[in-house]
Formats: sequence, C-alpha cells, structure tokens
Amino acid sequence: MRLLSTLLALALVACSGESTETANSSQDTKTVANSSQDTKTVEVASQVRPVACGCSLESVGKCGNYVAIDGKHHEIANSEDLGLGHMEWCGQDGIQAQSAGRLEGGQFIATEMVVQGK
Repeated sequence: MRLLSTLLALALVACSGESTETANSSQDTKTVANSSQDTKTVEVASQVRPVACGCSLESVGKCGNYVAIDGKHHEIANSEDLGLGHMEWCGQDGIQAQSAGRLEGGQFIATEMVVQGK
C-alpha cells in the first residue's frame, strides 16, 4: 500500500511539471518557451501590421503606442528606445508599420518598427 501511495505521488508531481509550447495557431507568432502562462515569450515575425494610439482603440482606451498582432493590440514597451513619441500616432488612422520582435507579459518589445508611407 505504501508503494502505491508513493507511485501515485510521483505521478502527480510529474504531471504538474512545466511545459513548453512549440507553436501558436497563427503564422504571425511562435511560442518559444514558457515557465508559466504569465511569462511566456512569443517571437513575432516581421510583417506589416496596423499601429495606433491606444486612445483611438476601444479595447485599450488610453494613450500610448500599440501594434495589432493576431487581432489583439499590444502596447509597444520600448517606444522610447525606438524614437517614438508617447502618442506617436494619435489622431491618425490607417497607419501601418513593418514590425518584428517578441511578446513578453502581454507587451510587444520591438526589434523592428518601420512606419509605411507616413
């Protein structure tokens, strides 16, 4: 009986271990590693995407620089490093940017951000 209890305990510990996702359902992003749901890092491939000031986005409602990835707007965490103003696209519609980087904690950290036709 003690052996059965020990085996059951080991099985429960093994099942609760960390997992690594290999791919998101979108062609836009790929999950490369995660230790928990909140801290996963997602690589974002270079692509032209909509960018906007958050105040013009119903889902955001506050000023800041945002990029649309897989249908969801993510704040650009390193706007200042990219030379973007706090509200770079405020009052402008239809702005697109070639962008790449990674999503961390729901924020986008850009390694590429080139506005198209501005």
